[in-house]
Amino acid sequence: MKKGSSIDDSLEFCKEIKYYEEKDDPLAFDEKNFPKLKEYIQWINDTDQAVHSDYVAYESALRKIEQETPTQKPIKKQAEIIDFPMEEMDEEEEEKTTLLGVIGQILACLLVAIVLVYGITTFVVTYSRVNGGSMEITLHDGNVVAINRFTYRFHDPEQFDVIVFKNDTDINLVKRIIALPGQTIQIVDGKIYVDGEVINENYGTEDMSYAGNAAEPITLGVDEYFVLGDNRNNSTDSRSSYVGLVRKKDIIGKVSARLYPFSQFGGIE
Repeated sequence: MKKGSSIDDSLEFCKEIKYYEEKDDPLAFDEKNFPKLKEYIQWINDTDQAVHSDYVAYESALRKIEQETPTQKPIKKQAEIIDFPMEEMDEEEEEKTTLLGVIGQILACLLVAIVLVYGITTFVVTYSRVNGGSMEITLHDGNVVAINRFTYRFHDPEQFDVIVFKNDTDINLVKRIIALPGQTIQIVDGKIYVDGEVINENYGTEDMSYAGNAAEPITLGVDEYFVLGDNRNNSTDSRSSYVGLVRKKDIIGKVSARLYPFSQFGGIE
């Protein structure tokens, strides 16, 4: 192959790779042209082709681009590698932190609610369902009542309070206080005498036909209470040895309101 032909072939090769067609200045190469320029220089060196008149300029441009590019390209790539994953990680960590925070708040609220409910029902107010008709007509079978556990922490039970107390058989009973500690009670001819005087009360539905233990005078101790059901002839209460006198430590609380049925919702006299 002739020398002139080799030059023409090399120029034709350059045209095919089109690294200089867009530039009038052979030194004005950019990153887009850099691979093609490098390929052309390498081809010249490998094939020992005749050197084109602009070869030196091309080679100088190649060296210049090689010197400038390494300091620019890695920085750009490094930014691409570091920035995006870090942003994604920050978002994931933020989501995890937010989720854990929400779960923590829910658990904290549940714990507070449990403590409040336990504290209220143990020390303040609880509720109970009435079984039987011994407190007719004040309370009926199936009524749900609120029991105030807190009130007797400030004062002693009072006469005619309706209370819930624990019997020796661990059964909770609801009755009305008739006589207080230190008083003497007796039931004669269906009438109730406290300290020798007939008490003025109309909670019972009828005169009592059964005096039980109270047929004889009973003097109450310092922490004892005498209780009766309002349905006097259908109630097991302090007249019976089964219930007997109620000790203060066995009183759970005062029945303060009827919760159910809703049509009878309200306080207890």
